[in-house]
Amino acid sequence: MEKTMQDVFEILQYSNDKAKHHQAYHHYTDMESLIKIIESRSFLASTGFNMNDQLELSSGMKSKWETLYFTSFSYGSESIAMWGLYCFPRESAVRISLPNKVMNSWVETLKIKTDIRCGVLGQKEKILGSDKIKSILLTDILYTDERHRYLSRGSYDKLKLSMPMADIAQLPDMTGHIKDGAWIAENEVRLLIETTERYASDMKLFSHFDSDMIQALKITIGPWCDDQTYTLYVSKLVELGVTEKNISRSKFTGLLKMKSPCDKCVYKTMVLKQKQPLTH
Repeated sequence: MEKTMQDVFEILQYSNDKAKHHQAYHHYTDMESLIKIIESRSFLASTGFNMNDQLELSSGMKSKWETLYFTSFSYGSESIAMWGLYCFPRESAVRISLPNKVMNSWVETLKIKTDIRCGVLGQKEKILGSDKIKSILLTDILYTDERHRYLSRGSYDKLKLSMPMADIAQLPDMTGHIKDGAWIAENEVRLLIETTERYASDMKLFSHFDSDMIQALKITIGPWCDDQTYTLYVSKLVELGVTEKNISRSKFTGLLKMKSPCDKCVYKTMVLKQKQPLTH
């Protein structure tokens, strides 16, 4: 669908509204991280300076990036690209899915209770007061096309613009909302948290949720997990409070043969040869 946008306010209003209506919100990660999320009842949020796409930092306003934290989710069907980009080691890959009502209820609760905590990994967290949180927002990421003709909302809508793309990308209000089209397969939707002050670069935010939300989580075990490990994962997740019927296997289980870059590494072969004992 194509839609013409007149200004940045209309663009953001559109992407924010669309973010509320996805069937589910997926977070691709590994089993160890999933256990930490459940046990701590929180999702980690970090600044853009820690994300994999450093090109995005060239858009928006630099000072705003310093006070903007986010947790990334994906919408749409199960994605091979997301399994491949964010799940390591492969054998422990998992996808956490939050149904629409669960996600929207959680975000609204965060806005009211502002149960956001900050801290450095491994150290005690402290609760941020509501005066430290400027805004909490769920929004769909917009992607630029290669020729800068329009913005895309994931793999779905094309938004035509009435102003130059370069001008829009540099507007302060677009900080954290726009990415290069090379990342469009992610269909990203973000939980954006803007703070009123800047924290140390190693500081993380933790968005807490009630224990009731654990039972609503839907967990997909990745395509590389064997039968024995799958059984162990299910047992562990049920022990942590996840509903067993909400745990399933990837539809690609046993159907992917993705080689590790190490399998083709010439350097590794050379190292192995060097370690062989010398013969006379």
